[in-house]
Amino acid sequence: GAGVTSPAREAMRTFLMVDDRDLLYRAGLKRELQPVTRPQPGIPVIAPTEPWEALLGYVSVQEVGDKLMMWYQSYAAKTPSHPAVGINGSDCFVAVAYSSDRGETWTKPLLDVYTSPSGAKTNAVFSPSPSFYFGSVLHEPEAPAGAQFKMVYWDLQLGPGPDPSNPTTKVPGLYTALSADGLHWVQQQEWG
Repeated sequence: GAGVTSPAREAMRTFLMVDDRDLLYRAGLKRELQPVTRPQPGIPVIAPTEPWEALLGYVSVQEVGDKLMMWYQSYAAKTPSHPAVGINGSDCFVAVAYSSDRGETWTKPLLDVYTSPSGAKTNAVFSPSPSFYFGSVLHEPEAPAGAQFKMVYWDLQLGPGPDPSNPTTKVPGLYTALSADGLHWVQQQEWG
């Protein structure tokens, strides 16, 4: 009828689909694969540049407003030439970067979400435990307040032990966290 807008038409977005992660079904979908190119061949899009970054991995990128946000796992390696600068008691955490030029250059903001042992600001935004592995972030701007950003990750956290003589045990599993801004995260369940 007049004045009725299709929710599908309102929700039209462009996705980078190498796999079917963002697809519920594929009826009528046409996939066009484009060659992958780096903005500057031979130079990483993002590289370790901060004292708390020795190795980067597990990257997740989402379009947020007029910019791209990238979350990535960062390791503060312990080597004789690179002493570890841990975050929140861990040498492994999620950091964030922004791009306003479609991913050609990335800026690592200095935030006070997690600070270095010396108190310096970092771009670290999540560090639930020393045993975690970052997974992926999904941005859904239409989600309820506080849940516009969703993160899934694997972790090994302390939980209640099955034996009364051992009050805690490590509980492995998939965990989730929610955020209103992609920077301040709240773990959703106590154990995975």
